[in-house]
Amino acid sequence: MMKKKSRFTILMLAILTGLLSPSFARADQGPEPAMFCISKTLLIPGMILGTGPEGAVPTVVTVPLKRVGHLFMIEAVIDNETGNFLFDTGSQQLVLNSIYFRKYMTTEESPGGGVTGSVASGKQAMVKRLDISGILNENIMADVTDLGHLETRRGVKIFGLFGFAMLKNLEIVIDAGHNQLILYRLDHNGQRIGSPEKEFRCDLIQKAELFHNILFLQASVGGKILNFCFDTGAESNVLSSWLPRRVMDQVTIERRSDLSGVGTARLDVLYGKLNDFMLGSHQIPGMQVIIASLENMAASFGHSLDGMLGFDFLEQGVISVNLVTKDVKIAFGKGGKP
Repeated sequence: MMKKKSRFTILMLAILTGLLSPSFARADQGPEPAMFCISKTLLIPGMILGTGPEGAVPTVVTVPLKRVGHLFMIEAVIDNETGNFLFDTGSQQLVLNSIYFRKYMTTEESPGGGVTGSVASGKQAMVKRLDISGILNENIMADVTDLGHLETRRGVKIFGLFGFAMLKNLEIVIDAGHNQLILYRLDHNGQRIGSPEKEFRCDLIQKAELFHNILFLQASVGGKILNFCFDTGAESNVLSSWLPRRVMDQVTIERRSDLSGVGTARLDVLYGKLNDFMLGSHQIPGMQVIIASLENMAASFGHSLDGMLGFDFLEQGVISVNLVTKDVKIAFGKGGKP
């Protein structure tokens, strides 16, 4: 019996924006998905800024981010072929585009079943080696599906989706203003190894929850504490349409739109500005937000969900996520020091 694992990590974004990825539908029954092994090394180039005592393992790596609209792409290479991964922290694990990785699959394909999504597949792969400029990951499980429609809409070659599942035990600094991702190796206490700057100089520190590789932050709107997932693959912030009146009163509605997403799905959403958003003691006014149902997304995560923090949140400053201590630090504005 196939595990009841979430495959909706980007379903709602597909519906909300009409731009993003396929539905990773929940498989409630059926045989195990087809399993493959990708024996080639998947390389993500970057700049090595610090090395370990023996110079073998980098302690600091900077990975360039390519901005495509309100999305961030990470360049990758396999067999001298270059493509991009969508940097998507709303994805619970690595996702590969079957258009490019079918030829590397060495296990014979077996029939899948029980998948209810209109464009989902039951295939998975084991990636033997992922090299992020010397920071190595081995034997990584990945979903494999066709992302051709996402490529067509964005006009770039997309190898897949890349999130926190490949960045365990690191500190991740996201500098949207300078289009870069800085990765720091950490010791068992969550302190940077071999870095000249031991601390991220920030304006705000807040504890987060990491659940199945998805980061959740608490913030308040209209005085009510809400649970947000941190999603770099979301082109806008999102608020659940099920929230109470005192929360909705903090949104200035600007327009309504009927959007098409994956398959025949359509969704009526509201666009507006969020007037009262408090993260810790820091108020962030005027962020763009979409009002829509997040019921399916919450069910897929298996976690309460009141909203999503996407591109509009990333633009607020430099954001550090420590995946050991679960600390999120933010240096607001353009003067942040990573």
